[in-house]
Amino acid sequence: MDKVSWSTFLSESYDLLWKLFIRPPRSEYLLSDLGPSKFRIQSQIYCREDFHLRNARGMRLACSLFGSYPKKPMSSTPCVIYLHGNCSSRAEALDVLQVVLAKNFRLCCMDLSGSGQSEGEFISLGCFEQFDLQVLIQHLRSAGSRLLGVWGRSMGAVTAILRAAEDPGISALVLDSPFSNLPMVAQELVQSQVGLPEFLVTLALSHVRSEIQERAHFDIQELQPIRSAPRARSPALFAVAEDDDFVLPHHTRDLHAVWGAEAKLVTFKGGHNGSRPKWYLEQAADFLAERLVDTLPTAPSPGPVFKRSPKEELAPALNLEEDPLPPPPPLSPAAVPAARADGALLTAQLMEMGFSQDVALEAARHFGPTGSTEEAMEWALESTQVAKESVQALGSLAKRLAKERPHVPLRAMRDADLSVEPLASETSYVSPQVEAASAAAGRALEKKLGNLAVLSELTGRSLRSADNDGNGYRGEQSPIVEQLLALGFPLPRAREAAARCSTVEGAVAWLTEPEA
Repeated sequence: MDKVSWSTFLSESYDLLWKLFIRPPRSEYLLSDLGPSKFRIQSQIYCREDFHLRNARGMRLACSLFGSYPKKPMSSTPCVIYLHGNCSSRAEALDVLQVVLAKNFRLCCMDLSGSGQSEGEFISLGCFEQFDLQVLIQHLRSAGSRLLGVWGRSMGAVTAILRAAEDPGISALVLDSPFSNLPMVAQELVQSQVGLPEFLVTLALSHVRSEIQERAHFDIQELQPIRSAPRARSPALFAVAEDDDFVLPHHTRDLHAVWGAEAKLVTFKGGHNGSRPKWYLEQAADFLAERLVDTLPTAPSPGPVFKRSPKEELAPALNLEEDPLPPPPPLSPAAVPAARADGALLTAQLMEMGFSQDVALEAARHFGPTGSTEEAMEWALESTQVAKESVQALGSLAKRLAKERPHVPLRAMRDADLSVEPLASETSYVSPQVEAASAAAGRALEKKLGNLAVLSELTGRSLRSADNDGNGYRGEQSPIVEQLLALGFPLPRAREAAARCSTVEGAVAWLTEPEA
């Protein structure tokens, strides 16, 4: 960046300096930018819960909690809190979402006061944000969380340092590009970007300090995390870009040198606000995973128990099999009504979560253009569960009938080219009708479930569809009827069997009796 003259700076740019510290451009985003409330990464379904808290100054704080679906008790899963930088918001947490969830952790993020969708006119670069973090930690602990980690970047890292000095219950931290001394950062920025004589730098910063005290009610001279770092008792991974020209790398190195507990340091390229390399994100997640673990004390302990890693180096980077599924391209406002009309938008949302196209289309047909994504997802999950239960029921039934209803040897059935495989031995017997029905049902299920990679994917149509008579969706049926339809029986006979029998095994046996 070209330097400007000090006279121009003094006459025209004074406001820019104090705004740089307490009122940078505010990050604006929509809640939809955080993605769907239920989504899929590889074979796992996750959900996001949005909520609000109030800090000690009465400001409303916007928060989000990501975790596995269906939800588990808070006490069962460690939670990582992500804290954003000074010009950012909780949407920044999406950068680390995959690597954190891959460790079976929850991820909680918030808009710090004065940022994003939270209330507040000014930021304070950690001075007041540390108390926002305190409120969030208290909320999570009251909900049952026992193992908490904090991952902060820039202002968020400073916030984490100030809080960790007061709260030894934080299990581990990742601290990306924090500053050690705000007055020093201010001086370095003015000198590097403006080139003022030293006496004018002192004068300018004196005016900025007074302006910030009057507007944001904190003293930049007192904001020196280097004083708090020695009191920290939580292990920390420090990270910094070697080419950072906004907060110079020596700040992170200085904090690392005086940290009061286990401390590691990694460096990379990318500047202060640039994207972070994947290997670093994975190593940071590994660092947290090694330390956010339960350790059972040999005697009652009045405080939290920490596990210290004996390793000197970071664990190998996590090798994920694939990148997360990219979101579908956004629809233009004019296209939304048409997409709603034919269910295309709902289909696209379900496919984004990882459901197959067939299941997504069937759910969209069932719920229509007014159906919600959450309802459609529940329906799709239930349908795939029915498929799983049908496979189990068929296997149980075949084994039972092989023992209880001996009639014709399996070898004879195979000679008749019915593609039947032995279930017990060459001397096992079942009736021809049961054998034929089981073979047909097995082929139908094999076709449906051949490409079943996860519970939420089906190759064929949904189990609620009508494959046999081409009449489309038949409406809500009892579980027995639905499973009989999936096994290939016609609807009238399935309903009659369900009326006579209380289990799917009994219904299949009744349907395959010669006299039936």
